[in-house]
Amino acid sequence: MAYWINVYGTRSLGPLSAGDLEKVVTRHDIIDIAEWCDLPEEYGRAASRAIRVEEAIRGEGADGVFHLHYKPDDPDWWIRFARHTGDEAREWGRIAIAEKTDGTEPARIRAVLSATEDYFAFAVSGADHPFGRLICWYTAMDLAERGEGLVCMGGHEWWQPPDHTDPLFRC
Repeated sequence: MAYWINVYGTRSLGPLSAGDLEKVVTRHDIIDIAEWCDLPEEYGRAASRAIRVEEAIRGEGADGVFHLHYKPDDPDWWIRFARHTGDEAREWGRIAIAEKTDGTEPARIRAVLSATEDYFAFAVSGADHPFGRLICWYTAMDLAERGEGLVCMGGHEWWQPPDHTDPLFRC
């Protein structure tokens, strides 16, 4: 079962290749992330070298479906994520309004969802916790900051970059 990390951006990030997205991922200190997960520094270094983003599918309702490889001990393991832009992204924003809002949330959440132009969805599995999940979280926060948006973690925590310390709202 997937744990979803969703990014809703109000500003389009323009064309992004797998290589562009890989640069977003590797911008973060993977060694520190590994250490926060009680993994040795050597594992973090190996993971930094193992990170790659590959485009899996183009079309089918998404501008791109990508695989994020990050496990040095299992190079074929990946986390799937998809990107939607334009009308598709706006539809994901409308769906989120219907499914994730009830009027108790801060107005900023509804405003972002109503103006979504760029949407990313990371499908993190239990096998990715906590290391892969944190890599995706930092990547999502970076994408949300660039897209002037928000991150929704697991459908119940809303985060507003650049504040990495406290969620904006918990449902």
